[in-house]
Amino acid sequence: MGLMTDGCTSLAWKTPDKSYMAQNWDWEPAQEENLVLLHIKRDPSVTSMPSICQVTEAGIIGKIGINAAGVGVCLNAIRVRGVDFSRLPGHLALRVVLDSASRADAVSALHKAGVAAAIHILVANPTGATSIEASSLALVLRDTEANGPQLAHSNHFLYSHDQRVPLMVVPDESVRRVQRAIALMELEAATGSGPDLSKLERILEDEDYGPYGINKAGTESQPLRTLFSIVMDLDKKQATARVGRPHALSTRLLLDPCRL
Repeated sequence: MGLMTDGCTSLAWKTPDKSYMAQNWDWEPAQEENLVLLHIKRDPSVTSMPSICQVTEAGIIGKIGINAAGVGVCLNAIRVRGVDFSRLPGHLALRVVLDSASRADAVSALHKAGVAAAIHILVANPTGATSIEASSLALVLRDTEANGPQLAHSNHFLYSHDQRVPLMVVPDESVRRVQRAIALMELEAATGSGPDLSKLERILEDEDYGPYGINKAGTESQPLRTLFSIVMDLDKKQATARVGRPHALSTRLLLDPCRL
């Protein structure tokens, strides 16, 4: 595993008036045809859990998406050894977030259950965003309230963890992508106009660093590339996904869980 490159860049941006999050999902090109836009409509007379729209893979019940309470979730793979089978597998942890009525509820549920192995989970709603780095031992959190309006992540731990957590592989491209995402958000912020969905889409289209950038092209030896991108407006409780690399003419999908 340590010899492989990885992908996915996620980010969140909270202003006094708006809350956004976005992600490029990078994986093997053959998996693009197995992507599923999954709508889960909940009957409020039966359950308090909100309806869900998510982009996932066939057979995976928890992935990247948004629910009717305005809670959104993104993820990044983290290559760190260690597993605790008494805790939630990563994809079930993502589903727990989407089943939650608020960001606080989602974070509390993950704290209670734990996460079985390393992963980064980005949770946001209209109140802001929380970046959760999980190992098999514990969760380490950063949020927009204490750490500024912008959060970004790629495929390595950014925060300090228990010294018992095994050493991780830190791909150079992962470091460059998260630095580039932060720089682009800061550049947009410097204009004074604030974020919007079109600005987030431009960040996801960025091809700096060539085939290993945020908008990942892949190579013959390392074929992983961006298979879909997503931008979420947590206040409107809507998201737009683009299938394929985000700079190209691609299929646009509307995720609107309140209208299911």
